[in-house]
Amino acid sequence: MICTFGGLRAPFLLVRTRDWLAGPCHQTTPLHRRLVMLLLWLSLSPSGWAGESEPAKEAKEAKVIPKISLNVQQGPTGLSLAPTLQSDQSGAVTFALDLWSQGAGGRSHQRQSGGAELVANRPHSVGRLSLGLACPYQARIRLQLWQGALLLSEIDQTFECPSSP
Repeated sequence: MICTFGGLRAPFLLVRTRDWLAGPCHQTTPLHRRLVMLLLWLSLSPSGWAGESEPAKEAKEAKVIPKISLNVQQGPTGLSLAPTLQSDQSGAVTFALDLWSQGAGGRSHQRQSGGAELVANRPHSVGRLSLGLACPYQARIRLQLWQGALLLSEIDQTFECPSSP
């Protein structure tokens, strides 16, 4: 098929006309335009044909989900807490550790927060809190682990020491 391209006559598959999506020597249909636009969008999109882009895959793989041990020691004179984290993967997390208590002496709240650089298969301490309380008391512990803006894990536990008979 002989088509004109910029005033020249030559055998071309695509022709430059006023409609830039024109096919070989004819105007395009709305379906043809949609298909060409879809192919153009797919070729320019960051995910491409293969699914996810490499940075998106790396972000999912970088997610660290550590095992948490609260290491609570509870007795008639109070409560102490020394949480540790252990993960199969290395990575950075931030934590918020809250301890609320209520006893004969009133109410209190303690908070520790910070960051932790986890090394694969090694325990890492994330704070230490202790309360000196006489029974009866009630304490609530909450530990939140974050990686960026993503909440990885949250533990919320309550401990009680009933009044002695």
